Amino acid sequence: NYIVATGRSLLRVTPAGAIRLIANAQGGSQWMSVLADRDGSFVVADNRQHALWRVSADGHSVTKICSYPTGRSELEDTGLVLDGQGNYVLLEDNYRAAHLFRITPAGAVTTIDLSRGAGSSKALAMDAQGNYVFISYATGELLKVTPAGEVTLLGRVQPVPRIMIGMVREPETNDYIVAVSAEHSLLRVSASGAGFTTFVSDPVYLKNPLAVIVEAGK
Repeated sequence: NYIVATGRSLLRVTPAGAIRLIANAQGGSQWMSVLADRDGSFVVADNRQHALWRVSADGHSVTKICSYPTGRSELEDTGLVLDGQGNYVLLEDNYRAAHLFRITPAGAVTTIDLSRGAGSSKALAMDAQGNYVFISYATGELLKVTPAGEVTLLGRVQPVPRIMIGMVREPETNDYIVAVSAEHSLLRVSASGAGFTTFVSDPVYLKNPLAVIVEAGK
């Protein structure tokens, strides 16, 4: 099944297209991104309360994991991935600048201090070595960040497409597939960041894509 954070709610969508409500966001919250935890629960990022919440698989329990620090009350973009140790890695772009946090399931928050600044982004993935990879909206930069925060420029997508808002690593090739919302397309960016191509473009069936996943074996 596909798990979708809509802002107001968390939904389960079957491969046949049936939609089931898992849980509604509580008042004052807006659920912007989601990951599936190892225990079957879901972790959602809330850009109104600047917090992570844990939602049980059946939706009956919604508990706050932690708050994360932000400079001001801004509806930041968020991206979430699960690292190899079972921690949650959060990317958010309050102040139009990328910030990374490592958060344990118990709610301990560690800021990952970046060795250089980066612009707004929510397109977050992990490479095969456990580094974090994200792409900046404004500059088209594809950046690799080690768990210690060392930032390396892998390459630039040029000309910069409008609103590159979702990204996933393709396990078989290690290339990155990037959702380009305003251009109704998906890009394939090489693992090295040295080249990119339009993977698919369709204004009808791919209108304003916001996220992308890879289905293994399909």
